[in-house]
Amino acid sequence: MASSATASAAPASYETDYSVAASSIAVIIARLTYCCDLECPVLEHTNGLHLLVERTRTLLADAKAVALSYAWGEFDRRPRLIGHTSTKRPIYLTLGDEWILSETIETLAELCTESNDEENKPEMSGIWIDQLCVPQRE
Repeated sequence: MASSATASAAPASYETDYSVAASSIAVIIARLTYCCDLECPVLEHTNGLHLLVERTRTLLADAKAVALSYAWGEFDRRPRLIGHTSTKRPIYLTLGDEWILSETIETLAELCTESNDEENKPEMSGIWIDQLCVPQRE
């Protein structure tokens, strides 16, 4: 005897409710690019490779970003300088010592760049990481 299962579809209002909610919720998205300023004061505190971090507030429905879920390490977690804002304010991520900082910076920059086949040049996107986009308690 074969059994059949009937999938229940979500009510049509479910999608509509989500759209309304997404259109009214503001989020902060970080845009991460390599800093190319040869006179940047952060250079002396890094091995040259660091990010320019620009945060913007946008509506969730309009956000074009990657949400990053992570565990930043288990061993000797400490603030690590990854870059700065446009006003040269240093930006840190709390990372475990097992993280290779240069590889982390490169990966974060890559996540914020997506290929745009139509124009054959990268289009900047953003990233949502709670350490960068949600105020953290000191």
